[in-house]
Amino acid sequence: MKIFQLPEAAFYRELIDEMYDILLGYARLNISNAPEAQDIVQDVCLVAWEKIDRVMASLNPRGWLMNTLKNYICKYHTALADARRVTEFLDDIAADNVLLFDAADSEASFFSVLTPQEIRIVKLKGQGYLHREIAAFLELQPGTIDSAVSRIKVKIAKFLKTGS
Repeated sequence: MKIFQLPEAAFYRELIDEMYDILLGYARLNISNAPEAQDIVQDVCLVAWEKIDRVMASLNPRGWLMNTLKNYICKYHTALADARRVTEFLDDIAADNVLLFDAADSEASFFSVLTPQEIRIVKLKGQGYLHREIAAFLELQPGTIDSAVSRIKVKIAKFLKTGS
């Protein structure tokens, strides 16, 4: 095929052949889930191909790959932390109301009882922001956020008890 005869393809193939095991080893050191580590390395290889002109123009193509991998690993850990915060927030709501529920089953309907601003507050709180930070972001007073979180908890508790 013609694509494999292009100088970009030869450069890419040589670079990935040389770096793949190094990238995978680094990813596995930083991500305990081996399939996730492999997926991230594959994503980095795909990005390298999509941006092959930049990689070739780089003074250090190997460094470009490693930096891209580090960024992807950082994004992976940030996404995990965000998911944990949302789960903890939902668990706090359930604990406050002495209710047990499956967030995965209830999440879509759960948001249906909230206003768009309340959904923003839940998402920001789930990302770990403090009430004063949420207030600054939404240009509100911190007390307004405190009240909103209390109202959100009441709405969610009602939803969980009645299903609406």
